[in-house]
Amino acid sequence: MSFVESSERVYSDLKNSSELTDLLSNTVESIYPLYASVEESENFVVYRIEDIGSASKDVSRRYNVIVTSYALGYDECCAIADAVTSAFKSSGYSYKDLGGISGVLEEGRLLIEQKFNIKL
Repeated sequence: MSFVESSERVYSDLKNSSELTDLLSNTVESIYPLYASVEESENFVVYRIEDIGSASKDVSRRYNVIVTSYALGYDECCAIADAVTSAFKSSGYSYKDLGGISGVLEEGRLLIEQKFNIKL
C-alpha cells in the first residue's frame, strides 16, 4: 500500500466519525494531512503517515499514524483526542494505540499528539 492509499484510509476513518467531526470547527473540513490551513482558527486535527516497513515476509506494510489535535481549551483538546481514538477503534482496520503527548503552542493553542500503528 502506498502513502496515498494509507493516507486515504486514515482520512476516511477520521471523517466517518461524527463523534470527532462534531467537535471540529468545520467538521470534515478541519481534518488535514501534514499541515492545517492558515485560516483554521479553533478545533482541528492534522495527521501524518510514517512508513516503518514490513514486519514480516508477507506483502503487508506497517505504518505509524501521528494525529495532532488542536484546540483553544484543554477539555476540548482532550475530547478531540479521545474522539480520534474512538474513530480508529471503530474502524475496520486494527490500529494499535502507541500513546501520546500534550503541549501548548506559543500563541496559547493546546495540542495532543497521538501515535498509532496500523498494518495494511
